[in-house]
Amino acid sequence: MDIAATMTPDGFITLLALVLATLGFLPRVRQLHLRVTMWRILAVSLPALVLVLYFEFYPVTQLRCPAAFSDGFCAALIMSDKNPFAPRDAAFAVSAIWTIFIGIMFQINAIAPGSLPVFKITIDRLLRGREYATLVDLVDPQLDLIGRTEQRQLLRQRHYDWWARLRAPNRGLLIAGLPFGERTAPPLRWWHPVVAWTREKAGWLGWILPHGRNIEDAANRISKKLLTDPGLRRYLVQHRPAFGARLMVLPGFVASNFTKLFITELAADSESTLYLEIEQSGGADHFNGRRFGEDSPLLAVLLNDASVVDTIEAYTPIAEHFLARLNPDNDIAYVRSLSLRPDRQWTDIGCHRDPGIATITFFDLMVTNAARQDVQSHVWLMYADHFVKALLKVHDESGSDVDRTAEWPTRSSELLYRMVAALTDWIELVCRLPQGNYHRDTEGHTLDRSENRIPRAAIITLGDVIEQILRAANVGDEFKVYIFDVAVRCVRRLPKVGEDKVFRDLLVRVLTGEALLSRRAEYVTAAWEFYCDIDHVVRLDTPDLDAALQAALPFSPPPPP
Repeated sequence: MDIAATMTPDGFITLLALVLATLGFLPRVRQLHLRVTMWRILAVSLPALVLVLYFEFYPVTQLRCPAAFSDGFCAALIMSDKNPFAPRDAAFAVSAIWTIFIGIMFQINAIAPGSLPVFKITIDRLLRGREYATLVDLVDPQLDLIGRTEQRQLLRQRHYDWWARLRAPNRGLLIAGLPFGERTAPPLRWWHPVVAWTREKAGWLGWILPHGRNIEDAANRISKKLLTDPGLRRYLVQHRPAFGARLMVLPGFVASNFTKLFITELAADSESTLYLEIEQSGGADHFNGRRFGEDSPLLAVLLNDASVVDTIEAYTPIAEHFLARLNPDNDIAYVRSLSLRPDRQWTDIGCHRDPGIATITFFDLMVTNAARQDVQSHVWLMYADHFVKALLKVHDESGSDVDRTAEWPTRSSELLYRMVAALTDWIELVCRLPQGNYHRDTEGHTLDRSENRIPRAAIITLGDVIEQILRAANVGDEFKVYIFDVAVRCVRRLPKVGEDKVFRDLLVRVLTGEALLSRRAEYVTAAWEFYCDIDHVVRLDTPDLDAALQAALPFSPPPPP
């Protein structure tokens, strides 16, 4: 018999001591994880301990072979010194297998749903001790489990929910499960009565199946703790924004409130990951959309599936923070900085930390991805109108060092241009979206302000923005010509024939003031004046806009030069 392949009681105790000593060298997160999943270790260790003790003391503890077994089979089962596989060899084999299983358990990150109540207690202790780094490392692999448990999406919960309903699925329940705009009574299918009868007769199973309410309650409490702790939120903003981004998509109102606070704090810090990821994105890709990788975790969560940012309305805190910064009562220093001339320092560094440029770039990324992914929403691109209105209130070109003939006389001029350019890019998406895309629908010729399709909503918003800029007394005529030229060039690039011509016609109607609610004559007069000052080559390519402007004028215009 090979002595190295045997296990003595002293050897077994030594092995246990080594395993326990190894636990002391494990990272804090792994120790906490093992404490939460202690039942797994016990489930493997207790049978192993019983078997080892049984084999170590086999002469005393050996069981008699059942009489029903044959003599040959019993001879194989009985361990003796004459048998090549002695009891201590079996004890060694059990110990080796147990050691392997323990090593595997050290590497498993997932916890079972039944461990969530214990997991909640561990999280409470970490929050009280402000051990945020340890908490994030511990919770991060379990967020999906917590979210699914909250929504009762686990298999055990769905089984209980299905069987516990004793009533048949009626038409009212079927209607309630449909989207709001489609709540018409659906026809009953042939299988509905079968399901109803089955549930009526077998509903008693709902009394014996595990309901899962205890783990659901634990998951709710865990998410509430994570989403409402202000110290944790500040830590996530500064150090672990990727984990904060994952928290935003948890279900419930508490997550919605966390999203607003979390993104607002990110937007308030010009050195946060929000600004860094927007800068590294390089702007929107209007031809293919932009997909973000692990180096941009925040934008990846929000924009890789643009329906997420639309559902949780993550654009609202970004937009509202920018509008708040444009209020002199909130940040007079920032408002004054917008009247400065863009210099090399601003172009190379400053603009990447400006909340205005970051906000406009984020909206450009969001709207473009939403259109490319066929998300049926305008994702509130109409915020552009509010941005321009707030910028015009603080726009000032009266500084002594301001060059009013420059492309961008002031920093606010650059923001106005970027907003108008983004709107024209969203309109021109109609030339780049595939056939059948929701936003490329060519039916309808009305200028409806409740329009949900991105190019049409952008057309109406562009008309409002252009009207505000052209009628602003604090904007120089040179810059007004420049901005109106950007809009006219958008008309020039839209199709003159084909189904997509409807978008060009709508834009022409908007630029001639058809969507305005009042003072249209004043706007059209200014638009014609600035239209006559743009490049004549561009005017030659937009005869439809030329004719529409002349027709809308309150007087007979002289021919343009």
